[in-house]
Amino acid sequence: MECQICHNIHRKFFCANCLRGGLRNHNAEIKKVNVEKQRYVDRATKFMNGSLRGQQLNSAEKHSATQKLNLLEIETERLREEIGRDRQEIELLRKELQTRRQVLQESLAYSKKFQSHQKSSITKDIANTKERWRHVHTVLIHSRKVLIAELVSLFDFKKITNN
Repeated sequence: MECQICHNIHRKFFCANCLRGGLRNHNAEIKKVNVEKQRYVDRATKFMNGSLRGQQLNSAEKHSATQKLNLLEIETERLREEIGRDRQEIELLRKELQTRRQVLQESLAYSKKFQSHQKSSITKDIANTKERWRHVHTVLIHSRKVLIAELVSLFDFKKITNN
């Protein structure tokens, strides 16, 4: 860009010679940058494939194993707490079951005792009820006979036989 046209700030156009020269300079800079970039890539590849690679992998595996171990320890502690809570709940349920069994046995014993006492009582009640029923039945039969005799005497009913 040594011409007078291209150095003018007010113009946005460049001449063909200045444009070619600028492109050559740009391409030369790009080549230098690419060469330096390739040199760094080669060094990094050599470093990654070298003796430190094994140490890095061992370090990464160790770190991964440590993380897994920490997670397992946390999970183990959580499970132990859960098992402890479950054991307490089981013990509480066992005590409740034992109490219920004891109440059931006491209830069965009382029920047997009450039933034997109640059987004799029920037998007496049945006998008394039958006796009262017999008495009511005899009174009812007597009352019917009296009422029928009154009807016959009032209306002068006669017995008719069918031949």
